[in-house]
Amino acid sequence: MTKRGLIKVASVAQTCFACPAQWQGETEDGEEIYVRYRWGWLEVHLGGVLTEPILDLQLGGEWHGEMTFEDLKKHTKEIISWPEKDSADET
Repeated sequence: MTKRGLIKVASVAQTCFACPAQWQGETEDGEEIYVRYRWGWLEVHLGGVLTEPILDLQLGGEWHGEMTFEDLKKHTKEIISWPEKDSADET
């Protein structure tokens, strides 16, 4: 868990589906969240893409870059509370 406790995400949308899989959204506190999975590494940034990641986790090999929202939630459940669905899934 991060020093600030569980991060609660209010909204998120998948902006790219593979190589990298990435999401952008906003926390309940109004802070930008950016997530990227490429080269087997999952990174989560608060405050935008150019910030230091709060999570930097190797999950796969160097050619891995696809991830579902369900897998993202599974790998980050200890530090992030996500909405049930990302807004790209809403119709």
